[in-house]
Amino acid sequence: MPLQSIIKRTLGIKRHGVKEIKEETEGMTVILENRKGWRLPCRHCGTLGKVRDRLKPRRWRHVPLWGISVTMVYAPARVRCPHCQKGDVEKIPWAQGKCHLTVGLIDVLARWAKWLAWEVVAKIFQVAWNTVATAVRQAVTYGLKHRELGSILCIGIDELSRKKGQVYITNVYDLEESRLIWSGEGRSRETLQVFFQEHGNALKDQVIGVGCDMWEPYMEMIREGFPQATLVLDKFHISFGIYCRRWIK
Repeated sequence: MPLQSIIKRTLGIKRHGVKEIKEETEGMTVILENRKGWRLPCRHCGTLGKVRDRLKPRRWRHVPLWGISVTMVYAPARVRCPHCQKGDVEKIPWAQGKCHLTVGLIDVLARWAKWLAWEVVAKIFQVAWNTVATAVRQAVTYGLKHRELGSILCIGIDELSRKKGQVYITNVYDLEESRLIWSGEGRSRETLQVFFQEHGNALKDQVIGVGCDMWEPYMEMIREGFPQATLVLDKFHISFGIYCRRWIK
C-alpha cells in the first residue's frame, strides 16, 4: 500500500489528498490539499459549499509512522454555505477545534494514557508531556459533548482520595457499561447535588438501582434524587461496619 494511501486512511479523508511528502531531519511533513472542484462541508451545519478563499497553512501533529514523527500541513478553505448563507472555515475531518493534534493522535495518546503514566506515553510516542495532557483534555471534552445518558439503569457512586487523602473527588459510574459519567470535587451532599442538578432530570425516571458506600450525604441525596431506585450498599463497608460495632462492644 503506498504511503499516501496509508496517510489518507489514518486521517479518514475523502475530499482531501496528499499533495507532497517531505522528509526532514525532525521527521516527515505531509502537505495536504482538497480535491479540485469538490465542495467542502461547513463547520457549523455540514452543508457542502464552494471554496471561497483560503487561510494561512496550519500544522497538526499526527500519529508517528514506524517511529518517525509526522506533521500535517494544510491551508483551510473558507466556503460559501448555501444553508447558513455565510462564508466560514470548512469542517476539517482530522482536526478538533483549534487543537494542534490530529484526531487520530488524540485518540491514540488518550487511550494509552488510560493504562500508563503520561510520562511513559510521552516517551513512547516521542512527544512532550504537555502534548499527552492536551490529548487527554480533548478526548474528555469530546466524550462529554457526545455522551449518551438515555439507557442508564444502574449507577454507582464512590469517592476517590488524592494528595495523601486530603482532597476527595466524587465519581458517578454507569455500572452496566463500566464508564465514568460524572466527576466532581469533594464528597459532600453539595457535591452530589451538582450531579443531580446537571443530570437528575434526564435519569430520574429510568434509574432502577444505585450502588454506594455507607456515606450518609450520598444516601440522602440518592433518596431525594432517585426515590424510585433501589439503594444497594457496598458489601465491604457493611461488613466493616459490623466488625467495628462488634469490636467496640
